[in-house]
Amino acid sequence: MESLVRPGVTHASARVRREAVKCLGLLGITTGDVRTSAGAECVSILRRALAGDTPPVRCMAARALGDLALLYGPGRGRDCVG
Repeated sequence: MESLVRPGVTHASARVRREAVKCLGLLGITTGDVRTSAGAECVSILRRALAGDTPPVRCMAARALGDLALLYGPGRGRDCVG
């Protein structure tokens, strides 16, 4: 996550950020639980992307957060970030 996904999320190009957010959503699915530190970090970054990025990136972040909510339940994602 440190070497690939995080630099992609902060990249200047919206296309790169969109793909990094997509990878971050997949990473959140594979962590096993959103209440772990890695899962909570994924949710936090996805929520920031949803709140303040370009529309294609926000759309991908919304999809990823929706997938995590379907998989783990909406309460777990909300509880891990605050």
